[in-house]
Amino acid sequence: MPDIRESVRWQNVNKLTREQVDKLNNILFFICFLVSLSTCILITYTMHSVLCTVFNMEDEVDVEIGKGETFVCIGDSITDCNRRDSCAPLGFGYVKMFNDMLLAISPQKQIKVINKGISGDTTRDLKGRWGDDVIYHKPQWLSVLIGINNVHRVRERIPIWKELVPENYERDYRMILERTSKLKCNIILMEPFYISTDNGDQWRKEILKDLQVYRRIVWKLSKEFKTKLIKLHDIFGNGMKFNDPETFAPEPVHPNLTGHQLIAMSLLEAVSK
Repeated sequence: MPDIRESVRWQNVNKLTREQVDKLNNILFFICFLVSLSTCILITYTMHSVLCTVFNMEDEVDVEIGKGETFVCIGDSITDCNRRDSCAPLGFGYVKMFNDMLLAISPQKQIKVINKGISGDTTRDLKGRWGDDVIYHKPQWLSVLIGINNVHRVRERIPIWKELVPENYERDYRMILERTSKLKCNIILMEPFYISTDNGDQWRKEILKDLQVYRRIVWKLSKEFKTKLIKLHDIFGNGMKFNDPETFAPEPVHPNLTGHQLIAMSLLEAVSK
């Protein structure tokens, strides 16, 4: 006949062991939480230090954007980056990176960044949705990156290609800037770019040639409307003096994360004091 006292003794031991395990799990969870918190603080501090070094900001890092102000980024797929799908609401590209940089260096300003990029858009498309996607938000800051789809659609001779030629690119671009000028917001124009040095390939050669006309229009409009200007094509061109194009993009139109980081840093530099 089994000893009842021995059975009770082992049940108490097992119960005690489970309690100890629970306590140990709680302790381990707390340790993991502290490690994660420390890592986040370290990353934020490191980003702050890097940005200070890159932009020669020795003491207090600051940007021109005021407290609580709204910054709208609008454009095509380069801006979009799945912001309406798996990576809502800012996408996975330069808009998200720019927002994170602002959070790292000026968290007290509580700047609201809005991504209004839509894949495949041209200036014709921007004109059609400008009221809903820009005017409605009454932003104090606005960045525009548009044009490479105009270049491609004209070269491909799609049915509406004549609406996208340089003259109409300038017409539509000017129209949206005139509407925006009534908001008295700060505007940053980013020229379209093409990450390629291959003049041997006929298609890429033609795109690079056509692009220059659109770039000059952006320069002209920037001067006319007194906006800030970011020459992204030149920035990527400088990068390609030391690295091959695939360092910044798998193909000439859509940057990889390194390319997006370059855009985000250029945007941050444009708004830095």
